[in-house]
Amino acid sequence: DAKIDVKVTDNLSGVKEIAYTIAGKSYTAEDTAFSITNLPEGDYDVVINAVDYAGNTAATETIRVQLDDTAPTGSITAGGHSWTELEEEITFDTFFKEPAAVTVAAADQGSGVAKIEYLTANSQQTLEALKASDEWQESDSLTLEPDGSYVVYARITDQSGNETYLSSGGIVVADKAPVVDAEYHQAGKW
Repeated sequence: DAKIDVKVTDNLSGVKEIAYTIAGKSYTAEDTAFSITNLPEGDYDVVINAVDYAGNTAATETIRVQLDDTAPTGSITAGGHSWTELEEEITFDTFFKEPAAVTVAAADQGSGVAKIEYLTANSQQTLEALKASDEWQESDSLTLEPDGSYVVYARITDQSGNETYLSSGGIVVADKAPVVDAEYHQAGKW
């Protein structure tokens, strides 16, 4: 839905009516703010006019409105692994032995992508915690450094304010080799 605020003034006789036309249909507004509802997504020209009590008609004004209720899509990619949704269950089963480059790709067929953000955590986060977090960084790429366990979260926002949240699976970056400590105890023959 789109809300349009219109400022109409007439200091003498007063504003009688605000009329607007959208998608070939005409409407009147009781107030200087009105909402456009029940239209499919798309671009619309809204033609606005006003008449005062003396019968004077204002010059017509046209504004372009874009209705977009569809959230953007995206993916998080690290190495040969890719994730396209907010994972329901995170398991730490993706391994790197060197710093891992992570990218976030985004697309939006409606109003277009406005912002790509990421945050990292060392455990699974709820959607509520993600929405409340102030740890988001605006970027479409990052590097995960060695000796850590990570979940990468992405928040993609389109020009209409629709948001999508994504997560990677659990990623472990470890550049230290295992340590073997073996002892021989001579207790008998083999």
